[in-house]
Amino acid sequence: MNKAKKVEIFGLFIAWWIGFLSHHLTFATTSHANLGQKNDFFDKNESSIVHIGIIGWGKYTKKNIQQHWAVGREIAIGPVVEWHPFNGIGLQIGLLYSHNSFYTVDFSLDRKKLSDPDLFSFGRRFINILSKALSHPYQGYTMHVALGNIQFHAISIPLFLRLYPEKSRRWICYGGPRLICLLPGIEKKQYCPVHVDTSVIKDILYDSLIEYRDLANEGELMFDAIPGIAQHGLSKLRSAILKIDPNNTRPQLLSNQQFHWDLVWNFGLEFRGRSGLVIGINGLGLVLGYDFIK
Repeated sequence: MNKAKKVEIFGLFIAWWIGFLSHHLTFATTSHANLGQKNDFFDKNESSIVHIGIIGWGKYTKKNIQQHWAVGREIAIGPVVEWHPFNGIGLQIGLLYSHNSFYTVDFSLDRKKLSDPDLFSFGRRFINILSKALSHPYQGYTMHVALGNIQFHAISIPLFLRLYPEKSRRWICYGGPRLICLLPGIEKKQYCPVHVDTSVIKDILYDSLIEYRDLANEGELMFDAIPGIAQHGLSKLRSAILKIDPNNTRPQLLSNQQFHWDLVWNFGLEFRGRSGLVIGINGLGLVLGYDFIK
């Protein structure tokens, strides 16, 4: 889904909810104008139709970054405004800043990178590709596996439908879309790289066999020398496999001059105390906030 399509969907969603609430607000006003204040779910809210506050959360989630799955945490904070026309229904919008740190697994075989937006299908494809490569022992290949950390800053606009199901109107169930703008300067860093080049491994094994053969031909091969040859060969194999590229230890810019857009869905539960303090959950995360209009 491209940027323009995501923004268009988000705009249509906003227009639809405003039209929906405006229609029912007119109906509620005409139906209960002469009946006094009530506390039914669809009755007009007579106390405070607009709520202004600040909210923040820390949550764990999954994202699709550059056509590749990534899991990690998001820490967000910002002001929110809620239009609360009915006792049981509200619509909240805001402007949040967030810092994101996500982890993924970089895997490439013969410089062909395996990209998959789904975590479980990535695991199956990873095993299948690796099994096929290992099933051809006389065919050379290069494999690179590393843990990648992606960090970026973002601005997001949430649009949440909020439902107040019980009579005190302090418990809130909410859900809706959130339009996210990833700011330029997305950084990526690799940890624990494992690089396997079968041609290098074959050369190391070949050199060890040549050393063994030369000592045997010269009549100097002793049983005490075998562990030394094996240890030397294993040390060279370990250095070849656990090959750390200095360029990958420093953060690399994935995007420097371009904004990226994403559209996600959030669902959660909150409790608003009489003091205005708000506490709740947003997916797999904790929400804390404050409502300035009690």
